[in-house]
Amino acid sequence: MQRWYVVRAVRTVLHAVQDGCRIAGICVRDWTKDANCFNVMAPHPIRFAMREVILPQLVCPVSGEPLELRIFEQDADEIMEGELFTASGRCYNITRGVPRLVSNRNSDVVENTVENFGWQWSHFRYLLEPELENLQFLDWIWPLTEKDFRGKRVLDAGCGMGRWPETVARFGASEVYAVDLGSSVDAAFERLRGYPHVHVIQADILALPFRTGAHAPFDIAYSLGVIHHMPEARAGFQAYSRHVRSGGKVHAWVYGAENNGWITQWLNPVRQHVTSRVPPPILHEVSRLLTLPVHLTSRMVHASGARNLFAYGEYFDWLGRFPFVHTHHIVHDHLTPSLASYHTREEVEEWASSVRLSNVTISARNRNSWRLVGRMS
Repeated sequence: MQRWYVVRAVRTVLHAVQDGCRIAGICVRDWTKDANCFNVMAPHPIRFAMREVILPQLVCPVSGEPLELRIFEQDADEIMEGELFTASGRCYNITRGVPRLVSNRNSDVVENTVENFGWQWSHFRYLLEPELENLQFLDWIWPLTEKDFRGKRVLDAGCGMGRWPETVARFGASEVYAVDLGSSVDAAFERLRGYPHVHVIQADILALPFRTGAHAPFDIAYSLGVIHHMPEARAGFQAYSRHVRSGGKVHAWVYGAENNGWITQWLNPVRQHVTSRVPPPILHEVSRLLTLPVHLTSRMVHASGARNLFAYGEYFDWLGRFPFVHTHHIVHDHLTPSLASYHTREEVEEWASSVRLSNVTISARNRNSWRLVGRMS
């Protein structure tokens, strides 16, 4: 009950700020509404769930054994409830259309980060129109292009609420496997239910339920903004790279250590010890307030062309292209995790060497993060 009063108080302040902006002649949308206002863009075709067609691609994440299927509830060829099991007796549930191939419990810090992101993605499901989603994805995934994904089997390692698997599906991928460790897979399933060639799986990046080596199934695997929230980002990169066939492509986008010293020195301790422990509904409202100056600044930088005047100018210019709800999601995203790491170019280069990538390209994005892409030998 006390939490509810706090949330109501924050909403009251937000209404006051909004009214003040309107009086001042600043055009704003209703920030007090839920971020799911973009649900009108959600796909509405018939429901799709796990299909038997993916069974040959799956193995036990612990033993690597083939999996057999036991169906409890089925709608045509769509499996809503069931079990995947091995000959040695390991068993994994299929619930609400999603295979739950999680093998081990993680540390409390990891569990907290996963739980917080799960809540976030269930409340920030639809941020941008499809055209803007496409442009944003291509910015993050550069130098890969839409053409690289056509007809390919793709792994999204850390899919969140599923917007990038949806984008890749629109690009014409033959199959997309969208994997995440937390409850965000349920939000992803609801978002992706209209794409029969997109498969949502709950699993740990460090123990993915796919074959490796000569039998690795994927043409492309990517992870955008995920492995830097793992205890060891390098281990995460190596883990999902193992499932890419020889000649396939591996991509990662991670926070850079360069130009982010103020974050590692000041923000990291605050989110680790304070904001990541705030109840998610309250953090959601507090982050709205913090978003106002960030959003106004980014809009002004973008409108004035001042991107080269200071270190974070490129970042604010990029942020200024998008609506308030997107900026709110970015601010919330920076406050919610217990784990976040920042990496130098040299570290990222070493990751590529550790999995023997060839034709490696490492590029800076907005001067505060790194994109890495290479071809598996």
